[in-house]
Amino acid sequence: MPQFTAGPWRFAFWSFALQGLVLAVALRLLLVRAGSGSALKVRRVPVARLMFVAGAILAISFAGAVGSTAASALLLLTGVAFLWLFVARDFAASRQSRLLPGHATDLAHPVGSGIATAFVISLCMMSFCVSGSILLNRLYGLTPLEAGFDVVTESLGWGAGALVLSGLVPGTHDSTANPRHHPPLDAEGMIRHCNI
Repeated sequence: MPQFTAGPWRFAFWSFALQGLVLAVALRLLLVRAGSGSALKVRRVPVARLMFVAGAILAISFAGAVGSTAASALLLLTGVAFLWLFVARDFAASRQSRLLPGHATDLAHPVGSGIATAFVISLCMMSFCVSGSILLNRLYGLTPLEAGFDVVTESLGWGAGALVLSGLVPGTHDSTANPRHHPPLDAEGMIRHCNI
């Protein structure tokens, strides 16, 4: 399996860090320029909440990489605790400085239901993104490139779905497309997918 676990392709991940740095610098320059002639209100960056999110991501990521079951469980619990602290602090913050939408946890509201839908769909598809290439290679003899193309179709589907759904205006589409119906349908899809 060395073609999946080693090689210079890992530097692609560092390219995302470089892109983030370029974006941060560009936004800083553009916002200063845009605010030079107008009253641009600058808010304080919620550093503590962002650190909780970063800590949660790191802890959960390392939970899958350590060899010990006890350490993995501890890291996973730490990540969940950091996420809980982030959500608690975000809901306690003023409405103008929140990072999450106001109804993020309300499944009866389209915003909360949409977030839950995105979470469940991501949960369904992440295992395929992580293990799909290896399984397609081992079970069906696909080359790494062919297996990669198969995984890319998932990203294309996400992009096409976002483009199709981005133009929907609330109240103007069919009621069967109501986001509050999505989590049960996603759960059914997960069950059917696992039974294939």
